[in-house]
Amino acid sequence: PTFMTCMLLGLSASWFQTNKIKVMEWPDQSPVLNPRESLWEGHQNAVSEAKPRNAEELWKAVKSSWAGIPVHRCQKLVDSMQHRCEAVLKQWLYN
Repeated sequence: PTFMTCMLLGLSASWFQTNKIKVMEWPDQSPVLNPRESLWEGHQNAVSEAKPRNAEELWKAVKSSWAGIPVHRCQKLVDSMQHRCEAVLKQWLYN
């Protein structure tokens, strides 16, 4: 994060505290809420199997792997986001 981002986050936190607004703690970089993590799981093997020998070959393998992701798989992840968020909220409420 940049200095400005950190400063704004600090000001926001201070404002919420001053106004007695309870802020929910979201899990940092949660794979549950990050659909990219789910997509990447299946593609790490494809990139690894390409056995890239340099940065250019690695970049080609990554681009090729990502280009092969079917649209329906992306749509399925988008459709699952409400359920994922609800699961995090439920866990937060009961902890």
